[in-house]
Amino acid sequence: MRLRVWVDIENPPQVQYLVPVVRAFQRRDAEVLVTARDYGITLDLLRGHGIEFTPVGQHFGARKASKVVGTARRILDLRSVLAKLPRRDLVVSASRSASLAARSVGVPAFALCDYEYVNLYAFRLARAHIVHPDVITADAFAARGVPKGRLVPYRGIKEDITFADLDLATIKPHTFPGIRDSRRVTVLVRPPAEESHYHRSESSALFDEAIKWLARDDRVTVVFSPRYDWQVDSLRRVDWPVPPIVLTTPLPFASLLAAVDVVVSGGGTMTREAAYLGVPAVSIFRGLAGGVDRYLEEIGRLVIARSPDDLSRLDLRRFERSGPLAANPDAADDVVDAVIELARGDAASTHTPR
Repeated sequence: MRLRVWVDIENPPQVQYLVPVVRAFQRRDAEVLVTARDYGITLDLLRGHGIEFTPVGQHFGARKASKVVGTARRILDLRSVLAKLPRRDLVVSASRSASLAARSVGVPAFALCDYEYVNLYAFRLARAHIVHPDVITADAFAARGVPKGRLVPYRGIKEDITFADLDLATIKPHTFPGIRDSRRVTVLVRPPAEESHYHRSESSALFDEAIKWLARDDRVTVVFSPRYDWQVDSLRRVDWPVPPIVLTTPLPFASLLAAVDVVVSGGGTMTREAAYLGVPAVSIFRGLAGGVDRYLEEIGRLVIARSPDDLSRLDLRRFERSGPLAANPDAADDVVDAVIELARGDAASTHTPR
C-alpha cells in the first residue's frame, strides 16, 4: 500500500531542510501532505519551491504565554486537518505542535533536531523519535531524558540535507548596490534570536560588542539581516564609517552566502550553512555550544567567539573561503529510509496479535 506521509513546517529555516525530505519521500512514491505555519516568509519559500501545502496557524508571539496558547491552538487545528484525510503513516517535522498532534491521533512522530540543548519536553511527551546528526552523541540526548531507543542518528549534518537538491556550482552571488571595491570585506551579520526560548542575555551583550568591533574597521561593509524589524535599531548605537546595508526583503540564502566574505551570527541555521559552504563563520551565540557547532569548530569551519577579546583578536581580512563540506550527500535519503523502516516496525508491532 502507498505510504502516506505528513511533513509539518513552522518557520523559514525548516523549509530549507524539510523540502529535500519531502522530495525524498516523493521519489519513493509516497503520498505527502505538507502543512505549514504562516510565519515570516515560510509560505513564500514553499511556493518558490513549488511545494503544495495546507496553511495551519500563524506567528505565536514573543511572550511565553502566547507561545503556549499558540501551540495548543495549532495542535487542534492540525488535528482538524488530519481528520478530513486518510490516516497518515508517520509525520516528519521539527515542530512541537505536529509531534503532539500526531501523538494524540496515534501517528508515529519523527522530529529532526541538530541542537541537543533545545527544549525537548514536547517531543518527549509526544514519544517522538529524535532524528539527529551522528556528531551529537546519544548520551547528550539521553541526558535530556530521551530514551536511546527513540534516537535516529544519521551520518553527516543537517546542512547535507539542506543542500541536497542544490547545484552549488550554478549559484550566482547576489549583487549588493554600492559595493564596488573588491578590497573591502563584506560581512553578513545576523543578530541573536532574542524571542526564542533558548536565548541568553549574554548573546545580546556580545552582539552589541560585535557591532562596535565591526564599526571600527573602515574596510568592512556590513550586510545586516535582522530576525525582527526592531533589531535594526541596534545599528544606530554606533557611528559607521560605511553605512550598513539592511536587508528588507528575503533573498535566496545560497546566493546571499555566496555574496559575502564572512558571516557573524548569533548562532543557528545561517552560521552552520555558511560553515558548511566554506564561508568563514563566526558564532556569537552564548548559549551552550551544541555538538554540531563543536564539530564545525574542531574542523576549522567555525569560530566560536566567547568574549569581546575573542572578537578583537580576529582579523577579518585573513579569513579565506574553502569548498563545501559535503559530509554525506545522501543524508536526506538516509533519513527517509531510516524513518520508513522504523515506522513500519512500529506499525507491525502495533498490529501483532498478543
